[in-house]
Amino acid sequence: MTTYQQTNMNIGKFTEFVGESPRRTIPLGGDEARSLRRLGQYVRVVSGLGWLTIDDRDHILEPGDKIRLHKGKTPAVVGSANQQPVIFEVIYS
Repeated sequence: MTTYQQTNMNIGKFTEFVGESPRRTIPLGGDEARSLRRLGQYVRVVSGLGWLTIDDRDHILEPGDKIRLHKGKTPAVVGSANQQPVIFEVIYS
């Protein structure tokens, strides 16, 4: 959806506001991990071999694999599954 705001009442020109991107990239080194709040978003591996744990269950994700983080109180944790750099993409819906 595009939102417009009038910038000059006399001229009547409008400017477009673009909202925050629904995607976020998380690059991690082989020895790094990051916790993610579970808000119903998807997590996808862009490159590398990813490790994700949700509710004490581990998941190994290859490039292109994605998993949904259903809303919950405990955070999910992402990191590398093989001590090599990995890039995750968080997709908010």
